[in-house]
Amino acid sequence: MPNPGVLRRNPFKFAVQTLLALLAAIRSLCILVKNNIYDFLTQKWTAIPLSQTEITRTNGIMGISLVLAVLLAAADLNLAQYCEKNHEQDWSYHGYLNAPDDWREFFPACEEKSSPIRMFTDNMKNERNVTKLIFIQYDVPVIRAEMVNDGRTVILTPRDSVKRGILHDGHEYTLQHMQFHFGSTDRPGAEHTINHIRYPMEIQFIHKNAENRYANVALLVDVSDHLQIVKHHSVGFYFLMTSVYAQMEINHAFDPILEVLPEVTFKDDSTKLRSPLILEALLPESPASFYRYTGTLTTPPCDEAVWHVLRTTTCLGRHQLDLFLRLYSVKREDASPECLMKENYSPAERNDRDVCASQ
Repeated sequence: MPNPGVLRRNPFKFAVQTLLALLAAIRSLCILVKNNIYDFLTQKWTAIPLSQTEITRTNGIMGISLVLAVLLAAADLNLAQYCEKNHEQDWSYHGYLNAPDDWREFFPACEEKSSPIRMFTDNMKNERNVTKLIFIQYDVPVIRAEMVNDGRTVILTPRDSVKRGILHDGHEYTLQHMQFHFGSTDRPGAEHTINHIRYPMEIQFIHKNAENRYANVALLVDVSDHLQIVKHHSVGFYFLMTSVYAQMEINHAFDPILEVLPEVTFKDDSTKLRSPLILEALLPESPASFYRYTGTLTTPPCDEAVWHVLRTTTCLGRHQLDLFLRLYSVKREDASPECLMKENYSPAERNDRDVCASQ
């Protein structure tokens, strides 16, 4: 595991920083020259008129200075959006030198046949002999579970005695935990993409068998901004009254998660579920239909894993998803807008492996 204090410098990022420093020096020089010319223009204009060539040269220097100032302002804005605390973790999504592009330098398995991937339905193999995906005891309510903000995502781990899992190729895999990947207010955040579509969120159910091999389920989550019309009937003493009103669409299956989510707003915050959670209710109507491929975990150390990406999505209300966008990747004392936990997904790799679609 790499030590953030001795991370190797990325040549590209070093070149960008060097260029920014050079631009800053040029800007300072241009400002100095511009000020001298301005003094010359204001103090000696009547005594020594400038030629057309000198005026053109002066305007050119001023224009270059303005362009450089704009470029540096944009660079400063980009740096202002960078959360320095993300660098202190062994890996992150937006840290300096430990973001997804840097993972392969310290975790070699994150480079070869890693996940997530971009999937295209035209290139998939439709095989009738693909074994079915069977969920084991997902219908049994989770009574005890721990939720943790680890600075990268929210992890939900069942702590009861029920052995939930999946049956894959005749082998049983036990549920370890769930983790959530999401974007920002203007960018979706699912890890796997299908036909160039990236959904707003992806929930991953991580399973492992007795041989420490992984078989995971990826649930893609869409978001609804629609209002649903609700009819409410009430019986009076002499009449039946029907009232019609509109409310935002809500997926109540997520209520046990969302009611305690604000309690893990900051890194290292943890809490416990207060209401029973039924995992089966989180899944779409046809969870046995999926796309399967062999890849890795989407986070370091990127151990090998078989993925089942469910073909049918589930749905959340927009305001329900917004609760995730209020989380931070740092502790309370370090919280700032640039340290919000957002876009915590890995870039999808080019699909160069076989993907099978279940019938």
